[in-house]
Amino acid sequence: MAVAGLHFNRVHKYRAGSKNWLSRQFGIVNFRHILDPRLSLSTALGSIKTVEEWTEKSIEIQHARSEGEAGVGLVTKKHAGKKSNEVWLEAKDAEGRTPLALAASIGHESLVRLLLGKGADIESRDMLGRTPLAWAVESGHAAALQVLIEHGANIEAQDLPFGRTPLSRAATIGHMAILQILLDKGANIEAKDSLSRTPLARAVKMGNEAVVQLLVDKGANIDARDQHGRTPLARAADRGHETIIQMLLDKGASIEAKDEVGRSALARAAERGHEAVVYMLLERGANIEARDQMASMTPLARAVTTMHMPVVQMLLDNNADIEAKDALGRTPLAWAVITRREAVVKALVEKGADIMAIDQDGLTPLAWASGQEAIGHILCTEKAKGALPRIP
Repeated sequence: MAVAGLHFNRVHKYRAGSKNWLSRQFGIVNFRHILDPRLSLSTALGSIKTVEEWTEKSIEIQHARSEGEAGVGLVTKKHAGKKSNEVWLEAKDAEGRTPLALAASIGHESLVRLLLGKGADIESRDMLGRTPLAWAVESGHAAALQVLIEHGANIEAQDLPFGRTPLSRAATIGHMAILQILLDKGANIEAKDSLSRTPLARAVKMGNEAVVQLLVDKGANIDARDQHGRTPLARAADRGHETIIQMLLDKGASIEAKDEVGRSALARAAERGHEAVVYMLLERGANIEARDQMASMTPLARAVTTMHMPVVQMLLDNNADIEAKDALGRTPLAWAVITRREAVVKALVEKGADIMAIDQDGLTPLAWASGQEAIGHILCTEKAKGALPRIP
């Protein structure tokens, strides 16, 4: 009763403040009419015998005996004139799940078979567009999934609002057995969601190494781009997933692929401060001077603005251009001064950065340091050193 009681609280909450909305959305006639709660409750408990009893005897819809009686479904206009057997199979909980979806979600294979045999809608959808098959995938129930597929469930059904297929959901969660079943049944490995992300892109985002390996071995496009032009490699670099980056590079992923704003995987790793990833990309030949399109900034400039000292030092040690100017004519040193990165300013100055480099506004790093006592001291000390006569 705890399961049904929990749902009744939701129903009661809806009654209290959302009657008009529910009436418009679901055509509810009478808020005191609720379906006999036992069908969905027995689904949750896996009581096959009870379900057979109800579906075979065609129990009529009943009134709730009191406001406190637990219920799991609402009587709506669409049920008018239908057999009680059909009403039971179409009954939905607060999330829009039918008994079949609930059975799939708890992995009750026998109950799934029974409900399908009684004519349950295999493609019914809940409020988020999830089908019973999607629920089996979400919950990781391989046996229930197999039954649904055997009965013709659509393995490409997309949910709402993200347009994710069951394969995409399995890749996100990391259910290996489920993934293997879907792939063996021909699920589209390149299906894109509403953000143009493939199952591989979602697995990369979550850092699911085993899933990434499986999808790559199955031939997934390792350079597929999402709506922002990011490849799986770029996403892995952004998240700092070293092992996945190694996998993708070993499979030939484009190390210089740029997103919609022109940032490479190296630029993204540098900006996020992923030192090990930056090292790996440099070792694999990534262009240390690759500029983005919007600001024409190099990986060094990106690392400077986000104050990732280990990355800044690594890029400097690998001979990154310390005087590279962006679209505003500003050098990494200028950005370090503007963003008040004292430690970075010191490192750049020690590497010989030009404190008098002029940007398009006619300002130098020294000028930008106005009002910054500590940084101004570093720059002025360096300027004084430059003014000293050289001893032959």
